[in-house]
This record gives sequence, C-alpha cells and structure tokens, in this order.
Amino acid sequence: MVLRLARSTVLVASVAVGATLGMPSAASAQHATGFLTRGEFYMLWARTAADDPRFDHQGRFNLDADLADYGSGRLILEADYEAFLGGERRTFDLNQGTYRFELDFTRRTQAAEIGAFFAHASRHVVDRENPDAISWNVFGVRGRRKWDFEDGASVNARFELGRAWEQAFVDYEWISQARATLRHPLAPHKHVSLLLEGSGVLIWTDPSLYGRERTCGGRVEGGIRFEGRRGAIEIFTAYERRIDGYPLELNRVRMWSLGFRVLNR
Repeated sequence: MVLRLARSTVLVASVAVGATLGMPSAASAQHATGFLTRGEFYMLWARTAADDPRFDHQGRFNLDADLADYGSGRLILEADYEAFLGGERRTFDLNQGTYRFELDFTRRTQAAEIGAFFAHASRHVVDRENPDAISWNVFGVRGRRKWDFEDGASVNARFELGRAWEQAFVDYEWISQARATLRHPLAPHKHVSLLLEGSGVLIWTDPSLYGRERTCGGRVEGGIRFEGRRGAIEIFTAYERRIDGYPLELNRVRMWSLGFRVLNR
C-alpha cells in the first residue's frame, strides 16, 4: 500500500505537466449522451483558524452538472457560493460572500478532456457598508484528466489559464489555476478512502492600479471519505494561503481549517 501511495503521490506532483504534454491515457470509456447526464452537489462547513478575526468559520455550497453530453465532449455548469463568518460583532458574524458561475465547453481526446470556459465571480461584504461592486469575468482554456488504477485508486487533475475582463475594483489580468486530487481506498474497506488534494493559483495583475505585478496562493488538504448508498461524507483538514482574503483588502490570509463535506452520489 505504501508503494501504491508513493506512485500516486508522484503522479499528483507531475499531473499538470503530463496533461499539458499529452501523456497517453487508458482506453476511453463510453459516455451516455443526452441532457442533464450528471449532477453533483456538496455542502461544506469548516472551523478555521487565522490571525484575522473575520475568519472563524467557512461555509460553501457547490453544484457541478453536465447540462449536455454530446459524446465527444460536455457542456458543464458549475455554480458556487462561499461565505465566511467571524467573531467581530457576535459569535457567528457573517461578513462576506462570494458567488461564482462557470460554463465549460469540452472535447474529449486520448490525452485529456480540454475545452473553453467562461466564468463570472462577484464578492460582497455582508451586513457592512459595501461601497464597491467587486467582480470580474474570465474567458480561458481548461484541461481535465483522470487516472484509474487496478487497486481502486484514482487521480483527478485540472489545469486552466484565463484572461480576466470587465474587472470591477480588482487588478487581475491573467489567472492560472491547477488542482490534483488523489483518492485511495483503505482496503479492505472499499467504502472508506484516503483523500489528498493540492491546488494553486497564480494571478498576473495590472501594476498601475495597486502597485503589484502578481500574486499567488495555494491550498493543501488531507482527509477521509466515507461512502454511503446515496451520498458520502468527507472529514478533512487543510492549510490555505488565500489571495485577497477580505473583499476590500489586498492581503493574503493564511489559515488552517477542520471540517466536513457532504456530497451526493
């Protein structure tokens, strides 16, 4: 099992490069074509620890669905809402929320699933004066790839690069993101899996606005996943360096989190 984990960990570290260079993949699986062929939803709640008192709890709702599968690719919709609660005014003081919507047109190839995407994000201060409407759009390219192993382990990877436009009160110009997730069953319990995930973001900015040329962030997570008949629950701990953690400030926030994620199947 240690060798299997080592193999998968090395694959996670090289997955973005592999997808970019077009490493050979296993034989393509058959995909059911039609309308609304896949729908995934999760709810996340976590206790966070940061030097900033505005980051005590994190909540998140995410919907990821295939609006259509046309065999050679998919039309994917993702909608996400994330909120942070602090302790400035009361025990659970909701202070900010972020909305994100994405449309992704993909095409399946032997090497990976690639496509173009459009994304919109908007950030809002909650229960406080909010003078600025903070938002931006992104148009770019994205690649996905999955590796499945005989022992039941799998690695999912995603890489994207996009150009920001119609920015409101942000200096983002180009945004690059990468994420890799390892799931490894803990034999003989096939319904219990080890989870490891790493992600990073690099943003090139307009220095004429706020005096910075680029900024970066990242997140690492480890946890256990328990499978049920109609759903699953993941218990995780994570460390994150978040870009522009509070909507009205240009500061990176470093925080630990311990939480759970409830998912459908």
